[in-house]
Amino acid sequence: MLFKIFSYFFFLTISIICSNGFAQYQEEIKLKVYNYLQLHSPSSFSLVNEINSLPQNIYFSKDDRTIQTKKNVTESMYLQLEDIMMALHSCNILTHEYCHFMNTILGIEYQLSNSTTQTTGLNWDGYYISPFQTYFISYDKKKIFACSELIKVIPDSLKTFRFSPYIDGNIGTQQNGIFGLLNEYCAYLFGTKCTFELYPAYCENKRLGYVDWDMDMQGTMDAYYEFEFFIKEYLLYAYNYNRESYNYLKSLSNFKEVYLQIHSEFQNLNTLYLKKRKELIVKYSKEKNQLLKMSKNDSEIKNKLIPIFNSDRYARISSDFGF
Repeated sequence: MLFKIFSYFFFLTISIICSNGFAQYQEEIKLKVYNYLQLHSPSSFSLVNEINSLPQNIYFSKDDRTIQTKKNVTESMYLQLEDIMMALHSCNILTHEYCHFMNTILGIEYQLSNSTTQTTGLNWDGYYISPFQTYFISYDKKKIFACSELIKVIPDSLKTFRFSPYIDGNIGTQQNGIFGLLNEYCAYLFGTKCTFELYPAYCENKRLGYVDWDMDMQGTMDAYYEFEFFIKEYLLYAYNYNRESYNYLKSLSNFKEVYLQIHSEFQNLNTLYLKKRKELIVKYSKEKNQLLKMSKNDSEIKNKLIPIFNSDRYARISSDFGF
């Protein structure tokens, strides 16, 4: 009996020590990741710190109006601290989701700043590209349609990886149509830029870190091609089948401005990534590792959608929206 009691307390003590040790290990990884963000991706570092500093219940007030929202994102929901490479990998989803929440905050602040105007029936959206680049759109939700309408016109051969959640799914893109797509496009831009900028951290922590970085980049960069496709298809569908919605979107100068800004930022980032990728293939071409596959393992999504972009499919609408 005495032996059983001793064994129980012995294993309990060991468990506590291990638990505390792992918690300390995770804290060290988190600190290391935050240092990398501060050094290599200052916009990401600024966003994460700002969101982390907010209370659970957030109140926005102006004059006699108050709007309350709850913080629905925390670093523990997204940042994987099992090891440093998993933590670096998860920085993409962390900054993606934090960007979504910052967009919500910006929308609320934009709504309050326009409290003297008629707000009934309008949605107020913010778009966070960097601490120095924020954009805003207000729109009438009744004048747009759900993205699920596109199921009718997009053939199976062009239903890419993100088609299911964003076109055929039941999330914000169904409720907010093309503005839901634009919000996602913005968040994917922010998360992808974070991963791109963390390249030195990937290489510092793993001998073949550049391979992990390229795999992460290719997966998230596909979103650039997919959301370009989804947004253009939405506008084309509106032109063909819902001219009232099309003319309304065409009249919203803020929509065109925000879309073209996100498009330009993502396009430039994609150019930098493809240039870096070619440099890596040349630099490490003599090593027998996964990088040798990169030259042959190009993105299927990119190769599927670029011919669509280069065709005359969107000729009827390109001049109206500047692409």
